[in-house]
Amino acid sequence: MTGRLYDADLKLLRTFRVIARCGGFTAAQAELNTSQSTISTQMKELEAHLGMRLCKRGTSGFHLTDEGRVVLDACEKVFSSIEDFNNRIVETKKELAGELRIGILNNTITHPDFRFAETVALFRQQAPRATLKIDVGIDTELESRVVDGRLHFAFVMRHMSIPPLSYKPLIKEDHFLFCSKRHPFFDKNDDEITIKELGEADYVNRDYLESIRDLRLPFPSRSTAVSPEVEACAQLIMSGCFIGYLPSHYASRWVDSGDMRPIQRDLLGRKTTIYVVIRKSVHLPKIASAFLGHLYAQHR
Repeated sequence: MTGRLYDADLKLLRTFRVIARCGGFTAAQAELNTSQSTISTQMKELEAHLGMRLCKRGTSGFHLTDEGRVVLDACEKVFSSIEDFNNRIVETKKELAGELRIGILNNTITHPDFRFAETVALFRQQAPRATLKIDVGIDTELESRVVDGRLHFAFVMRHMSIPPLSYKPLIKEDHFLFCSKRHPFFDKNDDEITIKELGEADYVNRDYLESIRDLRLPFPSRSTAVSPEVEACAQLIMSGCFIGYLPSHYASRWVDSGDMRPIQRDLLGRKTTIYVVIRKSVHLPKIASAFLGHLYAQHR
């Protein structure tokens, strides 16, 4: 870095953040409400000040450099801190306003017991001037963002205890082993499928989720595909080439249509907990406390 950051650099960093989020200069024009030549000039100025190349653009497309990804991560932390400062100032006026940043797991909208939408509706009645920023991701990503302050809280499945975080159980989630109608197991009765056959079948491994105690496999598996993403697992299962675990509420649409079925549901079913995760010993803005108050009331 060739020098310290000054106030003017915050504007350049905001420009870079929008470009990265939009995936290129052209896509960022509308959001920044400026010309591509101005955006290019601002990026050159920022790169010159930082003494590093932040992104590559050309015929091969747009992508961030390794340095650019580091700067983007730092940007998110800086602007989250600025928003937290603004929230504290707003609180002195005794207003429920400012930015509330929440992390949410993929594909939870189909969970019948997760009353997030109802909580948002109640919160908006109480705090119509608040801004909601929702990040969707996997557990490890969301926990990391809570730790560094990019999120005020998140909903996760607890695969390990991270010391700076506190975990409050919210709802349970059933996970069953599924196959699609294209798979040889589909037309077999459960009592005809042996543990040996399950172990020899191609299985979608759910990556770090397999390490969660409540989700550990009850049989030896032949893992020939890996993804922590629910939708990716569902796509692979629907191909008929793999068996794999899915949240029961997520798979219900295909079960109801006859395209998928659980295997030995009572024997192989698994149950885990979705937690609210918050950073310990940190001041939560009033808007976060207000949202959590509605959330807990909805999940009594």
